Amino acid sequence: MTDADVQVRREVVRRLRRSLRGGDCAARLGQDEFVVLLDDVRPGGDAARVDELLARMRADLGVAGVAGIIASVHRCHDADDALREAEITLLRVEAQPPHRGSSAQR
Repeated sequence: MTDADVQVRREVVRRLRRSLRGGDCAARLGQDEFVVLLDDVRPGGDAARVDELLARMRADLGVAGVAGIIASVHRCHDADDALREAEITLLRVEAQPPHRGSSAQR
């Protein structure tokens, strides 16, 4: 991993932290994987926030991120269920052609 890679990851983390609200939380799961849990989700509005954040990172940093969004965790029994649902949604996004969007909701 180059110094430039480390700097880009640090900037991604800074931007994620700045975008969080009071009850939200973010964590790094893997080398290039992050999870963001949003409290008090508003249908449509938060997906738009995620798309805007991804677009800014793509424009400013050259980072092509994608997101799997689940709007309701009420059907999930625990955090593992919520992460699994988000991963399924993320896989759907990654299967789309690049021009089709950077996030999807489930």
